[in-house]
Amino acid sequence: KSTYPQLIGLIRKASETSFLFFVFFILGHSYFHTAWHVARMYELQDNPDMTLDLWPRETGKSTLGTQDYTMWKTLKDPECVTGILSYNKSLAKSHLFAIKTAFESNDLMKKIWSDVLYEKPDRESPRWSLDEGIIVKRKSVRKEGSIEAGGLIDGMPTGKHFDLVFDDIVTPGNIGTPEQIEKTSEMFQM
Repeated sequence: KSTYPQLIGLIRKASETSFLFFVFFILGHSYFHTAWHVARMYELQDNPDMTLDLWPRETGKSTLGTQDYTMWKTLKDPECVTGILSYNKSLAKSHLFAIKTAFESNDLMKKIWSDVLYEKPDRESPRWSLDEGIIVKRKSVRKEGSIEAGGLIDGMPTGKHFDLVFDDIVTPGNIGTPEQIEKTSEMFQM
């Protein structure tokens, strides 16, 4: 028992230092084991900002880049606020659902980051819903949730300040005509 807090501290340090460690050992996503996936995890860890990630479909961009990275970033810095913006709000909410579920059900994560995650977030957190976003334990009082979801076309949050994560904001269905391309471009620039 006396080494338990030390072990938790070592696991937390390894998790916060290595995105790959976090993905494999905390989230249990061992299916991202190829050299290509490992290289992408190091890219996300070492140079996440100001990049356009053009990964082929079904390679894990949404899971690794949108969901796992957002959890990792939030656990390391609970004062950070993230807006997940997709083409439509329902797609963004599906990513928030995965994050919310992991924060609720991953007991190891809740033990390691007990200063960040609530034991019973649906009762303890000031905000814990897919529609309004979720708030982890943090010191600041802000109008933005820790993580919120919005749609580029149908529910883009306005007046809020996020470290933004864009995911699938352009789809074949929203760039079929010159008018759709123009509207998508205008909404993205906003």
